[in-house]
Amino acid sequence: MKRRNLHRLVVLVLVGYAVISTGASFAIGGAKTHPSKELFPFFTWSLFSWVPDVRHLYVVEITRLNGETFDPPLEMQEIPQFADRTTLAYKAIQELGRSGGSDPDKRATFEARYLKGQAVDYRIVRNSFEPLERWHTGQDSSIEVLAEFSVDPAE
Repeated sequence: MKRRNLHRLVVLVLVGYAVISTGASFAIGGAKTHPSKELFPFFTWSLFSWVPDVRHLYVVEITRLNGETFDPPLEMQEIPQFADRTTLAYKAIQELGRSGGSDPDKRATFEARYLKGQAVDYRIVRNSFEPLERWHTGQDSSIEVLAEFSVDPAE
């Protein structure tokens, strides 16, 4: 193969790659797929401008369990009956927290699956923090109680 033909082949492959990848990105999700409106393989190096400063994690705190009151409340994962440390339990708590407990279907599913039919008073808490500050100090920026609920299987 002549050098000139090899050069044309390389250019053709690169142009084809750019056209196909741009077309694929539009076919998969359109130009609004990424908040920066970048098109693959053309992009900027603004990685850290998209990393949020503040993160939110939701926890379920138990204030009363079968007549025993906890002061201060205990995180659900700290109580042996509820120590289900699976990814599904974590995801369910995060979804419940994002809804603030206002979605009755999510709440009913969570209570049936993870509170295991016990008499429980619990609250949904949002822990807000900056990751680097939390790493250095171990402290959350703010802790906010979003909602409180009571479950009594006898009712």
